[in-house]
Amino acid sequence: MPKIYIVGASLTKIDRHFDKSIKDLVSEVYDSLISNLKEDSIDAVVVSSALSGVIYNQLNLASIITDYLQLKDLSVYNVELGEASGASAIHIAFSLVRSGIHKSVLVIGVDKLSEYPTWKANRLYSMVLDSEIDYHYGISPVNYAALLTKLYMKRYGYSRNDLTYWPVLMHQNATKVPHAQLRFPISPQKALSGLTMSEPLTIYDTWPIGDGAAALLIANEDIARKYSDELVELAGIGSSGSDLGIPSRDDPLYFPNTYRAFRRALSMANIDGKGLRTYEIHDNYTISAILTLEALGLTERGGGCRFVKELSSGNVGLGINLSGGLKARGHPLGATGVYQVAEIYMQLIGKFPISVDAEVGLAHNMTGLDFTTFITILRR
Repeated sequence: MPKIYIVGASLTKIDRHFDKSIKDLVSEVYDSLISNLKEDSIDAVVVSSALSGVIYNQLNLASIITDYLQLKDLSVYNVELGEASGASAIHIAFSLVRSGIHKSVLVIGVDKLSEYPTWKANRLYSMVLDSEIDYHYGISPVNYAALLTKLYMKRYGYSRNDLTYWPVLMHQNATKVPHAQLRFPISPQKALSGLTMSEPLTIYDTWPIGDGAAALLIANEDIARKYSDELVELAGIGSSGSDLGIPSRDDPLYFPNTYRAFRRALSMANIDGKGLRTYEIHDNYTISAILTLEALGLTERGGGCRFVKELSSGNVGLGINLSGGLKARGHPLGATGVYQVAEIYMQLIGKFPISVDAEVGLAHNMTGLDFTTFITILRR
């Protein structure tokens, strides 16, 4: 099968950009991407946004953005799949290029949540749940995360203090990343004493409201070598979207979609996973990070908290969420999956603020608590 490459990536700083529109954010990230390429011929555009239709009353966003960027005579695709919109857009672009339908595809992820108060943004975010079951009865993703956290602590004998290592580490990583939203360190005591979101979770166990845009250019090998000298192969992709209902899962403390998507991506990349040295995982909640690490086989079931403690001490030898993750880099929903892959790309070519010795990296993007999950493996 033909090899597919990322030839360039760009992203904006995530923040509450009250002075910028979606078009402003997209224009900024597009101009930055194109300025670093030797050529900029594009066959198609795939745009991902989780909330454009419900927050900005803007459907047909891909066409609106393409017209605003004055891109002519190309194909346009629009993607919405909740938090996993960004990775979904990348996988669609990969498939379009690999099939030969297009030679090069621009992927843009963008979302802007700061125009609404936090309670309103969280209510809209809860629409990723089944509207006839969970959402109708007032259950939100953070409620599910709180229940899973309590169950995890009870089953495996952890205390609330054991869960502070993850947010503390994410904030520490973010202090070194210019595009991160929360670039300040926190102590374990601060993580515990933050505003309660859903007991036992505090504000430091979840993600901040923010705006951002990220872009990638994906191309076949012939075109890629004309565009850039900094190529990274999109070596494997995998996705899974069943077992949405947490109460109906065989084990609520297991992420089946992450596991299945991971195995499929490994198979396509023809690797066993041992060579993976850097990861960007979807830590919308602390418990999400812990269960993801276990589903990816980085530690045994129930060993997630101990693994994070070792990771914090620097004894693991892996790069995991060097960006600060959703927790501290930020989480502009439909753009997050594009941020993650862009960050892995930058890490592999040596242009990320935190250096990592890696030739293969992985991005993990999902909606909710493993409702729909995408794994993307990159290889230098």
